[in-house]
Amino acid sequence: MSKKISTAEKKRRKAEYEKKRYQRNKKRILKQQSKYYKENKTDIRIRREAYWKVYNKRYRKEIDPETDKRFKANWDAPE
Repeated sequence: MSKKISTAEKKRRKAEYEKKRYQRNKKRILKQQSKYYKENKTDIRIRREAYWKVYNKRYRKEIDPETDKRFKANWDAPE
C-alpha cells in the first residue's frame, strides 16, 4: 500500500524545490535576464508602451511646484 500525497503537500514540495533551484542558479538567471533586456530593450519598451501610458494616466499625481520640495527653488524656502 502506498500513501497518497495531498495536492496541498505536492504544491508545497514543488514550491520548495523551485525556490532551491532558483537559489542554485540565481547568478546565471539574473545574468541571462540582464543580457536579454540589453538586447531587446527597444522591443520591450514598444510592447509595454500601451500599459505604461494607461498606468501613468491613472496613477500620476499632480505636482504643485510651489509647495513640492522636489523643486530646487523650494529647498531653502522659509517655513
